[in-house]
Amino acid sequence: DIEAYKDYLSQDNLFVPQGGETCNAGEDAQPFIGCENALADLARMRWSALHNGYLLDVLELWQAQGCYEEVERRLGYRLWLKEATFPTAATAGDSLRVRLLVQNDGFAAPYNPRGVVLILRSSDGDEVALPLEIDPRFWLPGETHEETAVVTLPADLAAGEYELLLHLPDPEPALYGRSEYSIRLANEGTWEAGTGYNDLQANLRIARP
Repeated sequence: DIEAYKDYLSQDNLFVPQGGETCNAGEDAQPFIGCENALADLARMRWSALHNGYLLDVLELWQAQGCYEEVERRLGYRLWLKEATFPTAATAGDSLRVRLLVQNDGFAAPYNPRGVVLILRSSDGDEVALPLEIDPRFWLPGETHEETAVVTLPADLAAGEYELLLHLPDPEPALYGRSEYSIRLANEGTWEAGTGYNDLQANLRIARP
């Protein structure tokens, strides 16, 4: 019966959040609470959240066995941008093709609606937001996902050099512009805490027709 429940949760939790607490640390729980089994079960049942105050005996065991930090990192989603492909030059009003390769090393996937927005930022700080037709709720755990989107550049876009950034904001109007509600990719050196953008470390030169 327990295995059947776990199989069910493994499938259901692809699209809904799973949270809770560890089991107890009694004699009957000893075969299950060590790091090896805990990591396997957290991944199998796709955990998004775990109470950090219960049970301290189990959490301290994970610290002693060396997996506590991995559990912290992998609860929910952990998204790496492995590749980003786009032209280096384009003309205002033209289409722009964007390809992303995203790896999810977390236990779960994002479960709330979430935008994926390409930001073009000029040298004087002006920004253009180009929503991509991508749904990150399908960036399932343990997989690498290839996404391709085509957007149209504004016809009145000024000529010049633009930084490229990726924004995964909360869609709620009250939260959209708050960086603490935007997804931070696991890549090093790309996060802008002030804006909530992920710097793609690439530029796009725009010409006028």
